[in-house]
Amino acid sequence: MAFIDKNENESEFINVTQRVGSTGRADDLLAVQALLAIVYTSDEQLRKSKPTKDPVSVTAKPARDTVILIKHFQQTIMRRPKPQGYINRSSGKNTNYSTIYVLSTMAELVSIRAGFNSLFHCLRVMYPLLNNILKPNG
Repeated sequence: MAFIDKNENESEFINVTQRVGSTGRADDLLAVQALLAIVYTSDEQLRKSKPTKDPVSVTAKPARDTVILIKHFQQTIMRRPKPQGYINRSSGKNTNYSTIYVLSTMAELVSIRAGFNSLFHCLRVMYPLLNNILKPNG
């Protein structure tokens, strides 16, 4: 189940329990798809370079655009020369370099720029199904 985690500096971010891409647990997929929707709607660079035409799928089910947008995010924002198109759970000392951490952090920034108090406030308003899913770890 997707959850609220903390990095080594105690900064909160949304994490997943299992790999998300062309497959994944419904709650992990929903969290990643919601984060992708937030950044691809609110960030000008991503909005202009978005490789798909339709709105981002936020269905909690595998969707073709999920993999495409993950790859695009990894290539455009994270500057990965060989983007994987999937997101693994973040753990250990390299949390700040994981796709889920960078995606969650960017969604936090664009949520605040859009007038929300935090990413969690934005998610509660825009994707209420996540209210029952996202709980602090531990």
